[in-house]
Amino acid sequence: MRYYLYPKSIPMKKIAFVALIGLFSVVACNKGENTTYKIKYSVSGTAVTEFKITAGITEYFITTPFDGTMDTTIILQSVSPLRLDAKGDGPSLIGTIFVNDMPVLSGYDSDTDGDNKTQVTTEYLIPQY
Repeated sequence: MRYYLYPKSIPMKKIAFVALIGLFSVVACNKGENTTYKIKYSVSGTAVTEFKITAGITEYFITTPFDGTMDTTIILQSVSPLRLDAKGDGPSLIGTIFVNDMPVLSGYDSDTDGDNKTQVTTEYLIPQY
């Protein structure tokens, strides 16, 4: 026995199947849009003179100079290119980018040329799933 929306029309099973596929498509498309990312940028070094971060096209300059470790955290609503630029006048400099509390990329400069100038530049793109 077949059930119809009205006599001589499309069977209800076909209508239900198409509606279900449409619902899954909408849910799957909206899944990526609601993802938030906690991004932490961290720099450690001696006599750090520049600490600049970029998320997408927005640049942020962090207060310098400083010795030791400084980090800053931002929240992003979408996938964006991430960049960390740091410069220092000491013997070593480390810059790290964390995404959702997991380190994803680190850069290190140990001043191998002995001029007491260090620079770390790192870029990371959050993968889309």
